[in-house]
Amino acid sequence: MDLLTDVMAQLRTQGESYGCLDLAAPFAFRFPVEVGHFLIVTRGACFLEVEDGPLVTLTMGDFVFLPTYRPFVVKSSPDLQGSRPFTPTEADEYRRTERLIHQGGGGLPVTLLSGCFTFSAPESRLVIEHLPPVLLLPKSDLPWDQNLVQLIAHEIAHQGAGFRLAVDRLSEVLFVHTLRDYFDHSCQDRGPSWIRALKDKQIGAALRKIHADPGHPWTVEELALTVAMSRSAFAAKFKAEVGVTPLEHLTRWRMARAARLLGDASPPKLESVAAQVGYQSESSFRKAFHKTMGVSPSHYREVRPRKN
Repeated sequence: MDLLTDVMAQLRTQGESYGCLDLAAPFAFRFPVEVGHFLIVTRGACFLEVEDGPLVTLTMGDFVFLPTYRPFVVKSSPDLQGSRPFTPTEADEYRRTERLIHQGGGGLPVTLLSGCFTFSAPESRLVIEHLPPVLLLPKSDLPWDQNLVQLIAHEIAHQGAGFRLAVDRLSEVLFVHTLRDYFDHSCQDRGPSWIRALKDKQIGAALRKIHADPGHPWTVEELALTVAMSRSAFAAKFKAEVGVTPLEHLTRWRMARAARLLGDASPPKLESVAAQVGYQSESSFRKAFHKTMGVSPSHYREVRPRKN
């Protein structure tokens, strides 16, 4: 399987809440940031601003993912200054009815479908940190994308049996389309990243070696040899393209793989997990896991929801 395809397979979303926002200008709402978001504009147009970033215009049919857990504001006009969170009454109404109506000043109406989500796979954190705060899939002539948007809108509006599962899977397909569009056209516009480095012939080949077999006792010398480079030239180019050293990236991917093993319904013993990700010493594995993941492997195994 192509590495990028495998990466996208790890970005499984888990829906937290879904609903519909019927807004009338003027408005400028600040959204909570406990989880990620997607937004679909089904009527009108509005503006999106993520953590003081550039203003993004959203029009009917646009689909936008906000994967990086940053604060964001949706407003009716680019000239509006300031924003406010939803009031306790509005938030309670949204939780109860999964719908919020805000009349504003009786201006132009805008309807948004909003979804909150988390990512289920531990490897997802190694992808999300390299994504921009806004991933926009504009309305296009592609009938399948628009059909998916319409299906999501129908599911949220009618809330039939299993609608949350349906929205989860439909939005996930749109997320894959959005990521593919980003990887194909936009990801070279940003700084060092292992995702962008996949397009480099030599560093991409080394990354595929690491990701295919993280338990192998890789050295910088061996990785350099596999791509026909000197050790020093490979190490320098890898750091410039990826942003970290080869062994730092290897460690992070090993710990993400270990976290996935620890999240199994019947997780293996720590000794087995350590061996599978390339550590002969359980104590060395524990130290590396705690440094990378922020908690001990034992604590992670206890609190992580189990995969069936």
